[in-house]
Amino acid sequence: MMLVVSGLVAASTYAYGLSAGAAIDAGDFCMLRGVPEGRLITHELLPISARCVALEGRSLELVPWWVNPVAIGSAAICLGSIGKALPQSSPTRSIGA
Repeated sequence: MMLVVSGLVAASTYAYGLSAGAAIDAGDFCMLRGVPEGRLITHELLPISARCVALEGRSLELVPWWVNPVAIGSAAICLGSIGKALPQSSPTRSIGA
């Protein structure tokens, strides 16, 4: 159960972070956030980042601060759950050796 929940949280948070600012025009989004004539200059996949940069160099991160810690933490829990669910092999002992 933990595997499914953590996997869903990680995937949905990652998707939310990737869509930051994608719903409307990036220039309009930057202007609404106080960066006039800003342009979406960077969009990175890991860590998730989308940044408006104004002509004078001022910038604004569009992805909320909590997205990366939640996505990475949930992915780590998911991977840990997979590791826990895998069968553990124990060393075999030979009889009569």
